[in-house]
Amino acid sequence: MIYSYPADAIPELRRVWQSTRFSKQEQVPVLPSDTILLELLNVAYHASFLTEEQRRIGFRLMYCGRDDLQRHPRYLGQKTPMEPIEFSTAPAFSVGELLRLAPATDPARVLICVGARRPDSAPGFEALQIWGLLDTGSSWWNYTQCEATRGYPPPNLLTISSIKPGHMSFSRQGVIILTLKNGRVTPSPVSMMASGPVAGFFEAAEWSMDQDVRERLRAIECDDEPADDLPKQAFQRYLQRILMQIRLKNHGGSVLVVPDHLDADDPRLSDRLNIKYPCVYDRAWKLIAEYAAAYHQVYTLNFPRSEDGGAVSEDVYGDISILKDELLNLEDAISDSVRFVASLSGVDGAVLLTDRLRVLGFGAEVTAVSPSVRYVRVADDLSGESGVIIPFDAYGTRHRSAFRFSSSYEESMSFVVSQDGGIKAIRRLGPNLVMWPDIDFGSLGVY
Repeated sequence: MIYSYPADAIPELRRVWQSTRFSKQEQVPVLPSDTILLELLNVAYHASFLTEEQRRIGFRLMYCGRDDLQRHPRYLGQKTPMEPIEFSTAPAFSVGELLRLAPATDPARVLICVGARRPDSAPGFEALQIWGLLDTGSSWWNYTQCEATRGYPPPNLLTISSIKPGHMSFSRQGVIILTLKNGRVTPSPVSMMASGPVAGFFEAAEWSMDQDVRERLRAIECDDEPADDLPKQAFQRYLQRILMQIRLKNHGGSVLVVPDHLDADDPRLSDRLNIKYPCVYDRAWKLIAEYAAAYHQVYTLNFPRSEDGGAVSEDVYGDISILKDELLNLEDAISDSVRFVASLSGVDGAVLLTDRLRVLGFGAEVTAVSPSVRYVRVADDLSGESGVIIPFDAYGTRHRSAFRFSSSYEESMSFVVSQDGGIKAIRRLGPNLVMWPDIDFGSLGVY
């Protein structure tokens, strides 16, 4: 395998920078020279391998001048410019300075502002300096972590992020467009829930959710189509939030997903699992369906379909206000439900979930053996058709348990959240067991 390094990322970054546009009206900022890019990337890359008092550091750098933040507003319609903290004396941009400064900045919300120093050294040399910090708030982080239904993105400027050794992502306006990861330069991640076998596992449940929402809308004589695949998105977001919450707890965990027609005492499960705490928790589906239906009602009332555009009447405005309060209550209830299900992973063993998000138990110990499948294919694409073949024994207990369960029961899907925060998906495809490492839920994020 030929490994890529920071210099190798520059040509690809230039290629995708202009081709990646978020709207027709977007003014894509100009990238700096290759000299500046190489200095930015080299310093960030080498700093990512270091520790501060034995703590691994994480950081987000934004290349900008003091005036750039006013020329590139944080989000559409913003009236007031952002106000970064400016240093009285700007230190040089270096590995040592970044190592000292990073522990004081939360990469989920704080950007380290790096700009070009006025030429005061050797001719042709463009030194960089750290001139300030910008607190962008936590709304975008909460949104990308599925903890909020909306968020304000960071500025539309080049941002370089790192939270793992040798791992960097390049983004602007909160959208990752390129990553340097595991020695490979790869374009914007595609959501595992958008296509491929992982997405395919949940297709039937997502279709059922869509039908449930439509029935609720017909019952209240709201016949318009649900907006923007909302039922499907709301379903996916609930599952993603569970995995994100487990990751944030830093103790790792496993979630085994099986068809909804099974119960905990079904022989297809009892022959493969010892469920320490069997139970039935079936609240999520109803909450998600109610939320999607209420959201669609608000959308329909706000934007009525009429020839003249139809102004919203006082009565309709009152209905919208009531529905918005209901939406907030449903959002809180869904958040509580997510945190509850994720908390079950704190018990040793896996959480057992159906594809309709019904909890069948937790603390599940995998008793199945799989003598015919002893290797896992670590996929390098969404299809899982290519990748490196690795024996089960190369992984820890939690992974091997998920391997045995999914290899012995083809109608299942397993998710393993490592203590280091990585999320893996595991599914048997015919005779092969496939694992997708460090799965992505899309390109939105801060790193």
